[in-house]
Amino acid sequence: EMRHFVLMMDMSGDGFIDASEFEAGFKQSRNMHRAVRGADPTASSGTADVMGMEDVVGRIKQHLQKERIPVSQLFKQFDTDRSGSLESKELKKLFKAMIPGLQTDELRYLLATVDGTLDVNGNGSVSVRELEQALNVFG
Repeated sequence: EMRHFVLMMDMSGDGFIDASEFEAGFKQSRNMHRAVRGADPTASSGTADVMGMEDVVGRIKQHLQKERIPVSQLFKQFDTDRSGSLESKELKKLFKAMIPGLQTDELRYLLATVDGTLDVNGNGSVSVRELEQALNVFG
């Protein structure tokens, strides 16, 4: 569970959480939680909409159709370290590319929900197969 905490809080992607990231992340996560639960529908970026993983996967699917490229090609574009899986830094870039204007609090929320949605096996990263599965389930 600590891995997910670091994913949500480490917005610089350096693998560490400094005091400013912790404070901002805590406040934004609390606001996002309120927005998701309906207690405060304007807590997320001033709108009642909360970006969810289904939205991200839908945007990825639209992008693939528009560009007429296979999942593997998009995956390789964001797998910058060529590890065969997308880690938090790469997922952040993918989410931002698919959703222009994505707010930091929304990004934190999405990273917190990767486990169990995109990261099916719970290893902390997303393989091309897991991404393909998500496209079949959500898209």
